[in-house]
Amino acid sequence: MLFRSGAAGVLLNGGTLITSGTISGGSGGGDGYGPSMADAVQFGQVASTLNVDPGAMFNGLIVANASAAVNDVLKLSGAQSGGTAITLGTQFTNFHTLDFATGAAWTVDATKTDLTAHPLTIEGFTAHDTLDIANLPANGTSLSFNPTSEQLSISRGTTTITLQFNSAFSGKHFALNADGHGGAELHLRAGVAPTIAAAGHDLRNFVGDEHRALMG
Repeated sequence: MLFRSGAAGVLLNGGTLITSGTISGGSGGGDGYGPSMADAVQFGQVASTLNVDPGAMFNGLIVANASAAVNDVLKLSGAQSGGTAITLGTQFTNFHTLDFATGAAWTVDATKTDLTAHPLTIEGFTAHDTLDIANLPANGTSLSFNPTSEQLSISRGTTTITLQFNSAFSGKHFALNADGHGGAELHLRAGVAPTIAAAGHDLRNFVGDEHRALMG
């Protein structure tokens, strides 16, 4: 790990960086996040982990290694409070693993383009966490989860996003909700997801509102 002025704020090449403070890219150089600002955190050739605690601020891009052979990890700890919003595909790029630490409670934004560009592995995802996918309307989008491989497929038209999970989901199911900005929020809910077949056997789906109230 190397701290530099005038270039990337931190060059992370192996190991783990834990931060709840402020990291800024130097002025001039870098691929930029704003005029003449270098990367806040730049990852090298050795797999590394950036552990973000509540309150952490980043001025500049956070650029992981795009190589499939290097598994850079973005880890989130604690309950999200202040600091820089986590957005995969804009300020945070090229991460292969998103890890929610035990007890974490975070909302992570991600662009549809980023999630379709390369597979993302998500660890530790619980009912306290949210993945908000921009430009993917919840209405008309389907979810298909394979409990054996722990892969979730999110499909809408010609778009398919595949997320690889590594968590215990017994007795829970995934759900999508509109985020109010044209995107979809992915949540984990308690209970088994309702099926079309189950809905078809519920007589309340075939009667009017005035009779449905009488059926309880």
